[in-house]
Amino acid sequence: MLINPTRKQLNQQAIKEDKIEQAIIKDFKRDLIVLFKRILKDLKKQYIAIGLIPDQRIYEENFIAIIAEYQKETGKVFAGTSRDKEFKSISLYERKESDIGLTDDEESIIEEEVALALLLFIDANSISQAKFIIATNTRQMVESTDRVIEELRKGNELITNKIIVDKVVDNLKPKFEARAEEIAGLNVGSAAGEAKVAEAKALNGSNAEIDGEKLSGALSVKTWKDWGDNKVRPAHSLADSFYFSNPILVTSKFIVMGEALMYPRDPAGSPANISRCRCKALVFFVTLTDDRYAGILTGG
Repeated sequence: MLINPTRKQLNQQAIKEDKIEQAIIKDFKRDLIVLFKRILKDLKKQYIAIGLIPDQRIYEENFIAIIAEYQKETGKVFAGTSRDKEFKSISLYERKESDIGLTDDEESIIEEEVALALLLFIDANSISQAKFIIATNTRQMVESTDRVIEELRKGNELITNKIIVDKVVDNLKPKFEARAEEIAGLNVGSAAGEAKVAEAKALNGSNAEIDGEKLSGALSVKTWKDWGDNKVRPAHSLADSFYFSNPILVTSKFIVMGEALMYPRDPAGSPANISRCRCKALVFFVTLTDDRYAGILTGG
């Protein structure tokens, strides 16, 4: 739990969080690639037999299940960031309610509030994400098939269903692998953001404390943290600079690329704004006595 943090402390928190995100993303990507390989295998089998692309909707439940599974795992970890003073890794993750002055009843109330928020988010997001993936699969298969047939015709080459689909599969393999990493990163990032914001909201006004500071006398806020390299979108770099000096209440939204986002990789954002984003929303608490945040505390 961070109270009135320095830039160095926020950077250290971002590194900790990224390490955990990457561990989840690695397994998430692996399971997606397994499913994508199955889809390409089914494509090859059906196209050779009857020259048709399989209806991608048959895989929708598979994608929903995988996305929901990893978003739940992510939420379980990141919903405890503020209450865990030893936040290091998934295997070492442990709630520290005794360290921050919460009674069992208070902890239970917070757990229920956060769990409900995550359940609603995961149910809605896993379905919308699965539908988007299915639509993209279909589009890429149709486009690749049309392109291959056109190239074969231009070259006066032999055209059979097997020749067509072999080339299509070769074209789609690297695209599907790249998309697996993108899908995993997007969904882990959004679930982590949702969990941190939900927990901070639930902790507002509680009796939790850290280093002698009671949260009942503090406000939960957040800032936008980019990764600080040449891959960062200019707009996200600007958000990092602006919101570090002007953090916002955890209940407010960042304005980035003209869009209102609760956190980086918020599903409400456009693909141009959230796809392949590595930024994080860092949540912390500010006390009424810290002059750096007087503007927030007074509504200025």
